[in-house]
Amino acid sequence: MQNLREILWYTIPGALAIAPLMLLVILLNKFPIQNLGAGATVGLLIFFSLPLGFLLNQIWYLCWNYKGGYARKDRKNLQFILEQLELKKEEKNFKLAYLIWDYWIYKGSGDRGIKELSDKARDYWTSYHSCGTCIIAFFVGIGLILQNFHSFPYIQRFAWLPGYIALILILEASKRQLWDIVNKWELMIAESNISDILILNHDIIDAARKTRKRLESEEEEKKKGKTEKKTDK
Repeated sequence: MQNLREILWYTIPGALAIAPLMLLVILLNKFPIQNLGAGATVGLLIFFSLPLGFLLNQIWYLCWNYKGGYARKDRKNLQFILEQLELKKEEKNFKLAYLIWDYWIYKGSGDRGIKELSDKARDYWTSYHSCGTCIIAFFVGIGLILQNFHSFPYIQRFAWLPGYIALILILEASKRQLWDIVNKWELMIAESNISDILILNHDIIDAARKTRKRLESEEEEKKKGKTEKKTDK
């Protein structure tokens, strides 16, 4: 079941991206891949949709991680954890908060209640990332439409482009809605289980606080050193 889910996860975005080429072959009897018949061309495109979908998925996650990934500053549950720890909302602290959150979710997977809550959040995240990957796939599809623009009949040329753009806008709206939902859901989980989260991560939190104090003292010493050098000059 998991393997089938992964195949669909990668095949659907890949199929959406190359749908214009499949349309040329199946409906319009035109072949963007020369020296191949219709059946062979369609079969090759379907086969190619799986690795293409995987590539599009990796591009999406590259963009996602560039923006902070799961340690993003606008995740409400991480903000709440930092407030409870009385830590500044800085990038390094958000990474710590995500480590604490992820560790608690992983350790709590044996608890049926926690597992059900985390599984629901994971489903939201899966839908969110699927929307992101499909948006990239539609942009690739638009590129293929423009590349083969004159191969389409006149009406088809101006039907596919607005259609793909409309789908991108719909998926973007859905992605933003899912972001709000998963943010509220995980914040609710964090607020109702904060005592367990802090107890389970007690050692990590203590180590983080000690590291923070050490770094702050080192920064103060550097500032004092720079001040003393300026005074000597």
